[in-house]
Amino acid sequence: VDVVARALCSAFAQMGGPQNGETFDEWAARVDRALALSAMAAMRAVPTEAALADVAHERQRQHEKWGVQRHGWGDWMAILGEEFGEASKAAVEVTFNGASVADLRAELIHVAAVALQIVEHIDEIAARTARQGGQDI
Repeated sequence: VDVVARALCSAFAQMGGPQNGETFDEWAARVDRALALSAMAAMRAVPTEAALADVAHERQRQHEKWGVQRHGWGDWMAILGEEFGEASKAAVEVTFNGASVADLRAELIHVAAVALQIVEHIDEIAARTARQGGQDI
């Protein structure tokens, strides 16, 4: 809601008053259109924030359960593949057996969290290499 409110206030502030002989009704219609577009754009951003928050929460849960994980790239791909397989199975269950899409979403959050963990590992290696004055990974 806060994201939507900020977008609406910003759009309204940019509109100014009636311009170039515009009547009040014409100006009000222009403001209404601009505010509606701003609200729609802001509302589309909110689900992304929620999904990213869920991925971050899952990363924290993984860290608490397993600690810092550092694997070889092949092992990372196997872990990611296993998570993708679970998401694929959930998609089949949703499509053919009427399972809840919430289960699919949860599995995709796991996929994203593992992928994020791999990126964190790569970034850690790159930072360490840079500190040592070496080449990129």
